[in-house]
Amino acid sequence: GDIVISSEKVYDCRLISHELIANVLQHSGGSAKLKVDLEREYVLIYVKAERVYCPPLKGECPATSAERGRGLFLVNSLCEGQIFAETDGIVAKIKL
Repeated sequence: GDIVISSEKVYDCRLISHELIANVLQHSGGSAKLKVDLEREYVLIYVKAERVYCPPLKGECPATSAERGRGLFLVNSLCEGQIFAETDGIVAKIKL
């Protein structure tokens, strides 16, 4: 059957994808590949850098005066989990 994804979860997936791709491109250089899969009640977002790059998997909330650094904190706040594997890159798991 069809899987229905709320507009809120679509927004979350877009934000997570954007933040992970931006982080990979900024810190690893080169290019990134994006892949999205559905697995039961989860959306899996894969972001793989051209070169092996593993971001900190636990983003801390930066100081309110900081100009940067909120991306991974947002990703971690919206995901059920995030893992890294050299073969798949970063995998973010979002519960529908």
